[in-house]
Amino acid sequence: LLLIEYYTDIHSHLLCGVDDGAADDSEMLSMLDLAYRTGTRRICLTPHFNPEIWGDNSQEFSEAFAGLSEYAAEKYPDMSLYTGNEICYSQSSIDQLNRGKCRTLNGGKHVLVDFHLGESYFQIRSALLELLSYGYVPVFAHAERYDCFTSLLEQLYELSSLGVVIQLSASSLTGRRGDALRKRALKILKGGLADVVASDAHNTTTRNPCLDSAAAILNKYFGEDYTELLLKINPDRILGL
Repeated sequence: LLLIEYYTDIHSHLLCGVDDGAADDSEMLSMLDLAYRTGTRRICLTPHFNPEIWGDNSQEFSEAFAGLSEYAAEKYPDMSLYTGNEICYSQSSIDQLNRGKCRTLNGGKHVLVDFHLGESYFQIRSALLELLSYGYVPVFAHAERYDCFTSLLEQLYELSSLGVVIQLSASSLTGRRGDALRKRALKILKGGLADVVASDAHNTTTRNPCLDSAAAILNKYFGEDYTELLLKINPDRILGL
């Protein structure tokens, strides 16, 4: 039973052959089936952009996206797919974005960005400020995961007030990634600092594309309006829809 009309997922690794997401065509299509079955109707495909690890995967991206789009159009005419990247921030990130080597979310100003988990708060803040200074709007991926947030709500409030979009992962909220991350995600939500919840799906099992479980938790603790804001209204706005 859907709590809201549909879910929009702005962070996913469904495309096969480009990163550590779907292993092959079969898993990619199964992930889309699962997303559709659990209420998602808009998905932004955001493979990791980290040339040091994944090389130049733009050709593989295009091929996988074409295959997935064809499957979706035939089987799920009311499912919309969009492109993006999850950029692992480095000194060359701005240049790669400016040259169009790395995709923004649906071609807009929003950039999904993550960091090595060992980065300091100072480094993360500096990087996000640099993105903002170039006219990009950073969407801070799975913000609940970073141990450097010693004063979690204060530091996220600072980032939010600068214009950074705070994204949480559904799997953290549902407890699939352990109790510590679940508590952290709930604390951010209770502080009113989350802007969007996304799946960060990598497979059909441990990191699946289902947003319905997260929606149920959000609805229970925070009500339908906040649930809709995090899973539909804000994600649609980020994609420019």
